[in-house]
Amino acid sequence: MDQTDQTDQTDQVDIYMPEMGARVKEVTLIKWHRQVGDEVFIDETLLEVSSDKVVAEVPSTVDGVITNLFFKAGDVLPVGALVAKVKILPALS
Repeated sequence: MDQTDQTDQTDQVDIYMPEMGARVKEVTLIKWHRQVGDEVFIDETLLEVSSDKVVAEVPSTVDGVITNLFFKAGDVLPVGALVAKVKILPALS
């Protein structure tokens, strides 16, 4: 079963490093645009990465609050790596 962007029993979503092109196997984390405890919204830039071919912004796939960041600036991230966890916020009524 694919665990990509699936909520678990605690309403946490795993955010993974997406593919950046067929030949890009890893990227370097330039900087985080949000930190643990910050709210983040779908399609908002979460982190910025670079490879020898591209510099790109990686957006959040959900609305919520960041609970974990698993890498720091300068780290090399393989494509598919778990980079963050986001707690889903209850919908406002």
